[in-house]
Amino acid sequence: MISTSSYKGYTASIEYSDEDSCFVGAVTGITQRIRFHGSTIEETNTAFRDMIDSYLEICAEQETEPDTPTAIIHQTLQTVTS
Repeated sequence: MISTSSYKGYTASIEYSDEDSCFVGAVTGITQRIRFHGSTIEETNTAFRDMIDSYLEICAEQETEPDTPTAIIHQTLQTVTS
């Protein structure tokens, strides 16, 4: 079973891992690797939101622009039209 979750413009793919005996997820559509896990879907969704909040806080502290799905699309379009 694969499901998706969205938060603050970010989307994650979540699936159950028999190997790990838990739900695992990854943020899609950005170049940064953001992964998380949980024992239940609710716990995994909370971990996803916490990871996005932490990622955005770290970017703000380091004064860097966070990766966003929109930025990736914009970069791809620039490459194609150049």
